[in-house]
Amino acid sequence: MSPNAAPTLDARIVAVIPCWNARRRLPAVLAALSDQVAAALLVDNGSTDGTADWLRTATGGLPLTLIANAENRGWPTAVNQGIVAARAMGASAILLVNDDARFEPGAVAALVEALLASPRAAAASPKLCYADRPGILNGSGGQVLPARGWAALRGAGEADRGQYDDLLWADYPSGAACLLRPAALDAVGLFDEAYYLYYEDADWGLRARAAGWATRYAPRGRVQHVGSAGTAGDPARRRYYNVRNRLRFARRHAAPLGRLRAWLETLRLAAVQPLRWLWPERRRDAEAVMLGIADHLRRRYGRSARFG
Repeated sequence: MSPNAAPTLDARIVAVIPCWNARRRLPAVLAALSDQVAAALLVDNGSTDGTADWLRTATGGLPLTLIANAENRGWPTAVNQGIVAARAMGASAILLVNDDARFEPGAVAALVEALLASPRAAAASPKLCYADRPGILNGSGGQVLPARGWAALRGAGEADRGQYDDLLWADYPSGAACLLRPAALDAVGLFDEAYYLYYEDADWGLRARAAGWATRYAPRGRVQHVGSAGTAGDPARRRYYNVRNRLRFARRHAAPLGRLRAWLETLRLAAVQPLRWLWPERRRDAEAVMLGIADHLRRRYGRSARFG
């Protein structure tokens, strides 16, 4: 491994990469990790663009292992599959990497340093920057707003002026890219697969905090992130899971006033959806909001048959 590689944790850091229709994105993602981790374990969620076939024959400096699912089983399920397999390989730490996240040189070493700085750090979360918007933050660690039953990446969309660089902690590690300590996984458990997409990282971070762990923020670890690459072509799909899962997250983690606020904001959003039915191109988005609410009330989680 090169000088960019993390020199601790027995140098057995394994990158777990859930991927879906990422054939064009993965070469750059893997190249960026080639001298920073020991191996990469990719979990393909039923891609239809040849991702799994390409991974079976891909060569390069980074050892690759493939788990190929026959269908899209969702982000947390794929991540959990990868974590279990990586630990069976003897991983000393798990690096979660989205299939549209490119680690800058030295980023993994910065995450290792942050993780080892506190024995109670469950995870280390990097500075995420938009890959196509130079100088703009995608996030500086996760932030939970209990008064709203809301979770989001801190500083998303802001110009990066170093305004978060002195912070040491975050409320949760971003699922787009983070380093997880195995002992914390033993204590907290895996990601909640009922979310399927969105909010599962915030849920895990709060479960970790309830168990006495914390999330470190590592601003020197920089990652270029496209963001929502898998849902960019279907905004209604993204809306459905965000609406449904926010209500689930608030029910599980927010105080009564926070749950009320989450419902009031969701109902305000729902109130304008009938108008969207007047425009055929907006009907799917309106359906996403209403079905997200209905499925939460019916406790229907996991994969949506309507939105995939």
